[in-house]
Order: sequence, then structure tokens, then C-alpha cells
Amino acid sequence: MTARTASSATPRVSVLMAVYNAAPYVRASLESILTQSLGELEVVVVDDGSTDGSGAVVERMAAQDARVRVLRQENRGLPAALNAGLALARAPLVARMDADDLALPLRLERQAAYLDAHPEVAVLGGFVRTFGQARGNVWRYPVGPAAVAAAMPFVNPIAHPAVMFRRAVVEAQGGYDEANAYGEDYALWAALSARHALDNLPEVVLRYRVHGGQMGAVRADDVRRQWYMRTQAAVLGRLGLHPEGEALALHHRISTAHWATAEVPAGSGFRDAAEAWLLGLAAADAATGVFEARAFARRLGWHWRMVCRAQAGEGLAVWRQYRRSALAREAARAEGTPDALGGTGADDLALLAACALHFGQQRRRALYGALRRALRWRQALSRGGK
Repeated sequence: MTARTASSATPRVSVLMAVYNAAPYVRASLESILTQSLGELEVVVVDDGSTDGSGAVVERMAAQDARVRVLRQENRGLPAALNAGLALARAPLVARMDADDLALPLRLERQAAYLDAHPEVAVLGGFVRTFGQARGNVWRYPVGPAAVAAAMPFVNPIAHPAVMFRRAVVEAQGGYDEANAYGEDYALWAALSARHALDNLPEVVLRYRVHGGQMGAVRADDVRRQWYMRTQAAVLGRLGLHPEGEALALHHRISTAHWATAEVPAGSGFRDAAEAWLLGLAAADAATGVFEARAFARRLGWHWRMVCRAQAGEGLAVWRQYRRSALAREAARAEGTPDALGGTGADDLALLAACALHFGQQRRRALYGALRRALRWRQALSRGGK
């Protein structure tokens, strides 16, 4: 294991980058940090046993810029590599950076300024824009500490490669869980959210490269899901709920219905179960006061709408159940802008349109089927009369 020493001046921000076989990308990624508008920084690069020459690339860059510090070690996995780099970081603020992404030029300046102005916030993320195999998509995250906290039982509300955090807070938490190689960031944010505020800048701070060789793409989905559900269960425990087995699986399906639509079962039975579960969460929060009431009502309403959107192909019955639910009504009250449909505006209208479109298709298919049956019946009569 080797490490390059640093200069004596304490930087304002330490950028923490773990590298594993990223030789085609790591130079551009480092350059996007070294050319930031905030120059008072160091980059702690942990080469986690790369075999493709990544280590040589970062060593050359360290020789050219004293702000780059390199630690080379045997492969131990991402959480362990991040903890090793965190132990070397000297700045009070630490920004994460993946070896294949590109930071926007003002990223560090904007995030550091926000954290300076909001000492109560311990972790700050931001929006990311994809490039590479998936171009131009903007991934938006909840904005405002109450909204981030309300999302925590359902999803990871902070983009790991776009995050900046207070080093002392993360060190006091014990850093990353090295046993959790499939959701180390979500687990850390969830643990921190019990005692600290987390937030996101409402702007793109990072270009996120999508390619088949990145670490997230090669992780085992089933194992990742189990770690993800473990973190969800831990957050739900703060509400006095301890779901296991089918109950936890139901919660996970509800949480991912906005993108994993193929995993949403068909039929009103799932909608009934999802509605009952979300209403149970509302009751648990009303009893415990863990989350800010309006933010949690909006979050519950959003997930209820995503469940119904995933089943929009079942027609207007889905819309009627959605509209009748207390989840939609409470979300509308929390938004403060209910429309004539008793919903929260354009998103509800989009759901109605989706349900109506499929309803129209169903009606057309039904009419076409009836006409075909009538034609066959007439043909049968004609043959019988001959």
C-alpha cells in the first residue's frame, strides 16, 4: 500500500475518489475537479487494486499537480476504499466523485457555499445529467431537508457521486459500512438522517456517465435489493414499524413502482394492499411525528400516484380508486393547490389521461371484438340457412 504525501496547507474541500479499472475515464474525471472554480482543494484518489493501468494514470496526474494524493491498495471493494480515503482527507468538507463522471465547473463552489450558509445541513447532493449510453436525462432528487427525510423510507434521496458532506459527521457515524457493498451510500444517509438534516441543490452539479462496465452495472441485483430493503426497514423502524417478508416486499414494490413497473402486479388486489400500507405509514407518522407532516403527506401521495400510474392500463377504475383515496386528498392539502379533480394538478391530470387513454383502447378492443363475434354469428346463420 502506497500513499503520496500532501502539502501543509489545509484545503477547503477534500474530493474523495475510489478508482477500480477506470483507465479510459479517470483522467477526464480528475481534470473536471482540478479545473473547478473553487481551487482550495485536494483530491484523495484510492486505487483499489486496478489491473488496467488506472494507477499509473493517476500517479502521472499527481506528479503534475500537488493537490492530487494517491493511495494504492489491494482490491477491497468500494466502501473500504472510501473509508481508506476518508482517513486521509484533511478538509472539513468532503465531496465524492466517481472515476468515470464529470463535475460541472461550479459544483464545489456552489455546494461549499450552501453548506457554509446552512450549518444545520450535514449532507448535500444535487441533480445529475446522464451521458454515454443514456444521454441527456436529468435525475432530480428531493429538495429541502423535510422532503429528503420524507423520501428516506422509500428511496435513496441523495446521488452518491454528487454528494458533499461534513467529514466530522460521517466520521462520527463510523464511515461507510464495509460489509454493505451494494448500498453503502443509502445506508449511510439513512443513519445520518436520524440526527442531521440532508438536502439537495436544485440544479445539475454532475454529468453521470452510463456504461456497462461501471460498478453499479455489475452488482448483483438480487443482493442489492436485499441490502436496499434492509435500509428501508431500518428507517421504517423509526416509525415503530418492523416489516419482514411479504410486508417488506410490498413496501419495496411500492417504493420502486415509478421505474420498475414490470414488477408491479396487475389487478386491484395490489392497489388495495398498496393503499392500505401507505395509509398505515401515514397513521404511524401521525403517532410518532418522525417526519414533517406536509412533506410526508406529499411523499405518500406521490407513491400512491406512481402505483396507480403503473396500473393505468387497467382503465378508469384505477383513476376512480386513486381519486377516492385519502392519500390523494391529503397530498392535495399538503400541496395547497387542489384542482377541481381533487388532485394536485398536472400530475393527476396526466394520470387521468393515461387511464382514459387505456380505457378508450379497451373500449375500442371490446367493440372490435363484439363486431367480430356478430360477424361470425351472422356467417354461421347464413351457412345454417343454406
